[in-house]
Amino acid sequence: MQVKWGTNYSFPFTVTSGVRQGGVLSPYLFAVYLDELSIQLGSARVRCTVGNMVVNHLMFADDICVFSPSISGLQCLLNNCGDYAAEHVITFNCNNTIGVLFCPKKYKQPSPSNVFLNGVRAQFFDQMKYLGVWINGSLKDDDDIQRQVKSLSVMESRDLVSVSRRVSRPVF
Repeated sequence: MQVKWGTNYSFPFTVTSGVRQGGVLSPYLFAVYLDELSIQLGSARVRCTVGNMVVNHLMFADDICVFSPSISGLQCLLNNCGDYAAEHVITFNCNNTIGVLFCPKKYKQPSPSNVFLNGVRAQFFDQMKYLGVWINGSLKDDDDIQRQVKSLSVMESRDLVSVSRRVSRPVF
């Protein structure tokens, strides 16, 4: 394989692991490769209830999101991920290991300072973007909805110029 940059090519090299970035089959192959991790996480005794579902992780392409009702449970799930990575020669980008605490105001906010993935401290923020949606610890989606409304307003003015205002106002 070679890397092409403009009209220049790199020296040939062999790919020994991974999937092709942007390849049609890449998300499916990656899902098959991580299926065992999903099963391991699902069998952990660390779980949250969302509606009628009991979950502790979501996976989409190369994004993994873990949920825990406690800091110690979160560390347990991250340890499972780290052990799986070591066993299957996967490298998690520990710099992108971030978290948001969801804690009702009536409870004291726990300190997540001792949460690690492969020895790297996880960063915690008030909000984070996951698969294009902003999620925050207050469990309110007002900010993300306002962002999307503004985005639709831009689309309305750009894409619906030829539509009469009488028609476009009820649509947006």
